[in-house]
Parts: sequence; C-alpha cells; structure tokens
Amino acid sequence: MLIKIIEDNKLYVYDNAKHVKRHHFKIFNNNDENNTIANNQNNKKQVNIDDFTVNPFGREIYTKNWTKYIILKKGDTFYKIAKEFELMVWQLTKYNDLTEDSILREGEILYIKPKRNRAERRFNYHFVNPGETMHSISQYYGIKLKKLYKKNYLMPNATIKPGDKLWLRKRKPANTN
Repeated sequence: MLIKIIEDNKLYVYDNAKHVKRHHFKIFNNNDENNTIANNQNNKKQVNIDDFTVNPFGREIYTKNWTKYIILKKGDTFYKIAKEFELMVWQLTKYNDLTEDSILREGEILYIKPKRNRAERRFNYHFVNPGETMHSISQYYGIKLKKLYKKNYLMPNATIKPGDKLWLRKRKPANTN
C-alpha cells in the first residue's frame, strides 16, 4: 500500500530534492495533421517544451560565481530558509557575511553555499556606484566580504565612495591609490 501511495502521488520526486535533474517533457495537442510520430492512434501533435527544473521547495535557485543563491521573499527568516534547505542558521549568516540579528529584505540575494574568494574571470574590478556598500558589492559578485577588503587593502568597515575602483580578482596593485 505504501509503495502504491508513493507512486500514485509521485512522491519519489522528493527523494533527491537537492539533485532533481532537468527533463525533456512533451505536450500533446489534438489539432495537427503533421504528426505521424507522436501518436498515430490518437492523431495528436507533439510540442517540445524547453528544459525546466522541478523544484520541490517552490523557490528558484540561481547560480552566481559558481555559488548557489536565492532571492528573498517577503516573510523570509534565517530559520525558515535554514529549515527549507536543510542548513544551520550559522551557515547562512557565515555564507552571507551577516549576523543572526541582520534584517532580511525582500528581493535581496541570500547565498545557500559559501561564496568564493574572488569574482568570475570576466570581472576584474568594480567602480562603486552611489548607495553601494562593500557588503552589497560582495553579495552582487559572490565574493567573501573579508577577501574583498583584503584585495583592496581596506580595513573592515572602511568607507567607500562613488567612483572608487575595487579589485575583485587580484590584489590592488601597490602603485595605485
């Protein structure tokens, strides 16, 4: 009986929730004269749909700098996300250079895997825009905040101003200001 319930409700999809593969699915439509391969018996049309991922968490998972992240929704908390992704709260705070009392805002990036020590190859440096902080730049490029400070010879909590050039992959050259 248990196996029948699992198969009838397709519960096997949740067995490997972290590793759900992409599949090619086809939809059949009743009005087509060109379809002889899809289903001759029912004279149905075969329509291909782009690949998609079945996500049992109901949340899109993105990748930046080879690191998985999510976009925060209204009402998200560290505890809720940690439970959803089978993580500990301390992991989420560490991965995102935050503290447990940090406020999570809708639309922000939250990494669910550790960030990298440097940016992707195509991003060597970044010019600071108005309103940006070291933390927001760190989140945008998927770089550990501590490494971003170190690459630019800045002390933690140093202030940056619009127009400043921040190095993202290598250390800032010694001969530059």
